Amino acid sequence: MRAHLQYLIDTGYVIDHGDRLELPNIEDIYLLLPLETIQFITDTIKESVIKVYIYLGQRWKFKPMYAFTQEEIAQHLGLKLQGNPRARQMIHNALDLLQNNGLIKFENFFDGKSPRYRLTNWSHQYIKSPIG
Repeated sequence: MRAHLQYLIDTGYVIDHGDRLELPNIEDIYLLLPLETIQFITDTIKESVIKVYIYLGQRWKFKPMYAFTQEEIAQHLGLKLQGNPRARQMIHNALDLLQNNGLIKFENFFDGKSPRYRLTNWSHQYIKSPIG
C-alpha cells in the first residue's frame, strides 16, 4: 500500500503534508452535477444517452456553441453509422431526449458539406415535472 501511495504522491495526485494527505484539484475534467440531476439521469436514461450528455458537457465546458455531427457522436459511442439506420435513430433519440428534458439545447445547420448541430446550451438542471 505504501508503494502505491508513494506513487500517487510522486505523480502529484496526493500531497503529503506530514500530518495529513491532500487530494489536489489538478484536473478540470470533471462535471459537477447536482445529486438530484444525477439521480434523475441514472433512474431514467440509458448508458449511451448518459455518454452523449457527458461528452457534450465536456465540449461545452471548453467551447460553448460547439458544432458536432452524428458521426462524431457515433464514434464516441463506438457505433458505425454507414449502413446502420438504427444507430442514426438512436443518436437522434438521445439528442431529442436530452433536449426535451432541458439538459441540452442545439440547433441544426448545414456547413456546405454535411448536416451538423450546434450546441447552444448545456445544463446541470433538468426540467422538473410539476408532479407533487
